Amino acid sequence: MDGLAFIAPPPVTRRAVPVARPKLPDADTLLPLLRRIDASRVYANWGPLNAELERRLSERFNASVVTVSTATDGLTCALRAALEDKPAPQRRGLCLMPSWTFVATAHAALIAGLTPFFLDVEEHNWTLTPERVRAALTRRPSSWPDLPISAVVTVAPFGLPVDPAPWDEFAARTGIPVVIDAAAAFDATRVGAAPVIVSMHATKTVCAGEGGFVATTDADLARRVKRAANFGFFGARVAEVAGLNAKLSEYHAAVGLASLADWPPRRAEYLAAGASLRAALEPLGCAFLPGFARDWVSSTCVLRLPPGRRAGDVALALGLDSVATRAWWGAGCHAHPAFAGLPREDLPVTARLADSTLGLPFFPDMEEADLAGIAHAMARALAEPRRRRRAA
Repeated sequence: MDGLAFIAPPPVTRRAVPVARPKLPDADTLLPLLRRIDASRVYANWGPLNAELERRLSERFNASVVTVSTATDGLTCALRAALEDKPAPQRRGLCLMPSWTFVATAHAALIAGLTPFFLDVEEHNWTLTPERVRAALTRRPSSWPDLPISAVVTVAPFGLPVDPAPWDEFAARTGIPVVIDAAAAFDATRVGAAPVIVSMHATKTVCAGEGGFVATTDADLARRVKRAANFGFFGARVAEVAGLNAKLSEYHAAVGLASLADWPPRRAEYLAAGASLRAALEPLGCAFLPGFARDWVSSTCVLRLPPGRRAGDVALALGLDSVATRAWWGAGCHAHPAFAGLPREDLPVTARLADSTLGLPFFPDMEEADLAGIAHAMARALAEPRRRRRAA
C-alpha cells in the first residue's frame, strides 16, 4: 500500500498556523533603554543608542557598520555611495540583479537612478553568481539597452549566506561595483569590501521594528554611505552630495539593541523549529536551501516541493488544513506591474522556482502542535493527487 495513500488524523489538537508571528522585545526589556533616551533627550540623528548598536554590530561582523531607517534605504545609499566617484553616465546605467528577489531590491536601484536588468539564478541555491554575470556580460546581445553596466546587486535568498570574496574579486577585475542584498541573512552573513545590507524589520530575526544596516570592510565606503543617508552631510551641515534622510531613530535603536542581546536563545528556537521541519518534510521529498537550520537560520522557511508538485495546488491544500503559506517573492520581480518593460534575459530557473517553492509557517516560539500540524498537512497535500488517481 502506498504510504501516502491514506493519512490518519493527527494526534494533536489542530489550530490555525499563521505563516509568521513576529516577536519583538517586550516592554519590560525595553524600559531601561527608553529611560536612557529620556535622560539624553536625543531621539534621532544617530544618537548614543545608535552609536552603541553600530559598535556592537561592527564587533560582530568585524566591519564598519552604518544603521539605516530601512534596508531598502540602505540599498539605495550603498548604490549611490558605490557610484559616487563614477562618471555621470555610469551613475545612470544598468543595475544587474536577479529577478528572484523581493521587490525592494529593484525599487532601491530605481530610486538610486539606475535601471534594473533582471538575470536568472542558479538552480541549486537560487542565487545570482559572479560566473552568471560574467557570462551575461560576454554574450551581451544587441537587444540589451544601450546603457553602461553601472552595478550588480546579488541577493542572499531567504537568509542563505553569500560568500563576499568572489564578488570582491569580480568588482576588482571588472571595475563594476557590487552590493549584496542580505536582508534576511543576519545569522551567517560574512562581510567583505562589497557593502552588505541587512534588514531589521519586525519580521526579521534580529529586529528593530523597522530599520537595517550596511556593513563593509571599506571604511571610506562606509563613510560615504553614512553621508548618503544624512542629506549628503558629513561632519558639517553642507550637502556634499545628493542624499536621503535614512537615519535610524533612537527608539528603533533601542529595540535593535534589545533584540541583538536576545539573539542567542532566539537563534536556538529557530534552529529547533527548522530542524523539526526538515526531519518531517525531507522524507516526503521536500528540499531546503543548503545548510538551512544547520549552518544558518532566518525568519522564513522556504522549501522546494517534490518534482511535479505545483506551489499553488499545495498552498491551497495546506490552507484547507489551516496552515497558512506565502509565495514570498511571487513569480519574480519582472512579473510585477511596477517593473513592466524593464529589460531582462530569459528566466527559466526563476519560473521553475516560482512554480515549485513555498513559504511555510516559521517563527521562534513554534509549539509542537504547530510543527506536527504542518507536517501532517503537508503529507496530506502531497498525497492528494495520488488519492484522486486511485478514486478515478
